[in-house]
Amino acid sequence: MHFLSNIVKYSYSPGELRKHFRPQDLWDYGITRKELEAKLQEFSNSFLSSNCAINGLNTVNLGDTHIFCPASVQDTLCLRRTNHIVKKALRTPILNRDDEVKQLLQVLAGETKCNIFRTDIKSFFESVPLAEIIAKLESDGLRNNSALTHLKNLNSLLQQSHNLKGLPRGLAISSTLADYALQSFDRDIFNCDSVVYFTRYVDDICIVHFANQQDIKALVEKHLPYNLKLNANKTQTLELPSTDSLEFLGYRIELKHPQSVSVADGKIGKAKKRIVLSLKAFLCDQNFELLFARLRFLSCSTQMKKVGRKAPVYTGYRHVYRLCDNDAITKQLKNLDAFLHGIINSRRYTLGRSLNNILSGQQRKALRSVSFEKCYVSNLTVPIRPRRISEIKQAWQYE
Repeated sequence: MHFLSNIVKYSYSPGELRKHFRPQDLWDYGITRKELEAKLQEFSNSFLSSNCAINGLNTVNLGDTHIFCPASVQDTLCLRRTNHIVKKALRTPILNRDDEVKQLLQVLAGETKCNIFRTDIKSFFESVPLAEIIAKLESDGLRNNSALTHLKNLNSLLQQSHNLKGLPRGLAISSTLADYALQSFDRDIFNCDSVVYFTRYVDDICIVHFANQQDIKALVEKHLPYNLKLNANKTQTLELPSTDSLEFLGYRIELKHPQSVSVADGKIGKAKKRIVLSLKAFLCDQNFELLFARLRFLSCSTQMKKVGRKAPVYTGYRHVYRLCDNDAITKQLKNLDAFLHGIINSRRYTLGRSLNNILSGQQRKALRSVSFEKCYVSNLTVPIRPRRISEIKQAWQYE
């Protein structure tokens, strides 16, 4: 495997770290624009003088899952830089979720009689051994000593302070290394004669094939490296023609002809959870302006500026779920409206009663004007600043 190895070009200088600084970081870490350049010089000097050390990682527990984030802005920028260097070295292709689903839809439309094997990998990130991945990077020819040392320091910190030998969820570098870990697996499955279509998006796997389902399952298990295991609870086997549905990468695909594509049930459930968390946050802070902004963020399309991109980035159902059939997604968004307004108007349930005790008539009227369906149909788009996004997402940060 050929790697880029221009260590001077891919350094951790203040100018290179500056490329990975995002406007939102100013608010998240309390840095002013006036002191930014001096801070970048300080971070660069500290990183190199400490032999590419990591100061620490914070963790948040979501059930049995640990989510990691850098403890300082220096660690944030240096980890982003290391991720950039590794991705450049690997020449990692940019995966497009919609392109993967489009190809899958085309295959399913053209194959009226075939099998589908849908699964994911159990405890994927935690099960990929970071030390072995770093060793593989070295043996494959990565020659950036700073990036390699940084990864080794990350591995030591994870083992000593967090008792983790795998990849830490929440860090961008983890997704890059996880994808690298399965490159040979991808080639092995793709080259199988009975496989018509194969795609893997992180740990989500979908295979369209003409083989026996048990044979495909055995093939996948045989070629999975690092003793990785399939998640039996999320393994789905389907045979076309079928009246069942397939959920993949946030979409729900009805397999009967003609195809119907809508939002996956789990994504609709997440939206409902965020509605509830937003309303509960309002009960605590009674900041109606922030509540309204949260519900607008959930229901409308949002225009945001991102570092390194001249064109703005858009979120919202019309942009995130572009492949959905209009009638199907509209019906789902009507359901979200009914869910939201049912809570607001309810005096039967605790949350509704608590809201009605503190909402004014004008505020209730404003909340009733929020509509997922209308925002989707009209493609209502609102610009938003990075600082405001941070405030909005705090309500469901640890969902």
